[in-house]
Amino acid sequence: MNNHSQNNYKIFRVRYKPKINLSQIIGITSMLLALSVALMQLNNVLAHFTEYRLSKVIVILPLVTLLIFWFTVYFQSKYSYSKIQRTKAILHSVIEMNKLYFINPVTKEIDLSMVFHFYFTETKLVIQAYAFGASYTKKADDLGEIFESVWI
Repeated sequence: MNNHSQNNYKIFRVRYKPKINLSQIIGITSMLLALSVALMQLNNVLAHFTEYRLSKVIVILPLVTLLIFWFTVYFQSKYSYSKIQRTKAILHSVIEMNKLYFINPVTKEIDLSMVFHFYFTETKLVIQAYAFGASYTKKADDLGEIFESVWI
């Protein structure tokens, strides 16, 4: 397909970035729940000993933040209702599981990652892979088999 016909479609980009893991999700959830309970208890103590009370907004804010956090984690997962987000999550996991990225040994940060560009046409998903000549390029030759195993 030439570039002219490709311009009719929105192109999405995926490269490797570390994502939040389950222990971090549990930690953030626990912290926000504990903060919410602490604010409710503080509100009860304040009401008992003084005439002051915390605003309901302040007491509810950690719970609202928790709901927004959970929605964001869900929306960016491979279980998302968004076809685009599901595809991004699957391509991200392909990069992660097959180590199609390079970590700088000095800075311990990701210097280079395979990049996928993808878009949907009326009848198919088109994925373009860019390896940038890194050491994982030989693994990139097997992407057809990897994609077949991921989407089955």
